[in-house]
Amino acid sequence: MLTAALLLAAGAARAETLKIGGVESTAAGALYIASAKGYFAAAGIEPEFVKFDSPGAVPVAVVSGAIDIGSTGLSAEIYTLAAEGALKIVAGQAHETKGYHINAFLVSNAASSAGLASFDQLAGHSIAISQIGSPVHYAAAQVLLHHGIALDRVRFLPVQSNANIISAVTGGTADTGVIPATVMTGSLARGDLKVLGWVGDEAPWQSSAVIAGAKTLAGRPDLVRYFLAALRRGLQDYHDAFSAPDGSRRDGPTAPEILGILANFLHQPPEQLRLGIPYVDPEARLDFADMRRQLAWFASQKMLKTKITLDQVIDRRFATDYPPR
Repeated sequence: MLTAALLLAAGAARAETLKIGGVESTAAGALYIASAKGYFAAAGIEPEFVKFDSPGAVPVAVVSGAIDIGSTGLSAEIYTLAAEGALKIVAGQAHETKGYHINAFLVSNAASSAGLASFDQLAGHSIAISQIGSPVHYAAAQVLLHHGIALDRVRFLPVQSNANIISAVTGGTADTGVIPATVMTGSLARGDLKVLGWVGDEAPWQSSAVIAGAKTLAGRPDLVRYFLAALRRGLQDYHDAFSAPDGSRRDGPTAPEILGILANFLHQPPEQLRLGIPYVDPEARLDFADMRRQLAWFASQKMLKTKITLDQVIDRRFATDYPPR
């Protein structure tokens, strides 16, 4: 009822342009659904999507005002900027969880031929990531720790972008790499690399969120509310298409339609995109308990300048908690 009331109120107003930025991936699929199905238009919003090749560029663009809203993976940088008041986390996007695919551990053909076939064998190997403190750095570390491998037993290679991660693994500069599924499907189909496994099956976590800049939150809070109301409609459609009532992964009757929308925005065949479907909460809730664990880990790795609490990084006008699955 609240969502319907917000959209009705917004629809009577003139459409406002909202610049929404992020790395193109299925993790942001609800945004594409909300655009394609007219939910943003009904909320009085004209979305303008801005593409980035690295999640680290998204919070910088939010803070600078180049974009109004960011959809990206949670990182040490986001937590630092949020604690400083430059941006805030306002909603959840994708969650790494068992049976759903967001970030994959890739393995080079050379390393695979040499016998690297499981996470338990990662000690002594190199792992390509975008940046130190990035979402994939955190994800890789949690998988390693889950398998009892100390972080100093591997060599992290920060190569700055998803494209460079693919190049490092396919070229053999790195034995493995961690990357969103939709970025590597072309290389996987050509046989340029292999999948070692999926992060969500090993170490579930709140992987991505929606962030907004301080200026947007202070000057246009109603627009943020309208945006989130439309986003939740997209998340509900996404959830219904790919999640069974018990939360397990399955394709429902609307899956072909939703895959078609994702294919139009991501310029990949639906069958490839089906490989990288994340779990999304239909109410855009965040896993607060896991975010506190993330803050503790980043602090333990000296990636945060000061102690940061959850209340410093979220905007409680918009962000809500949900019980971990």
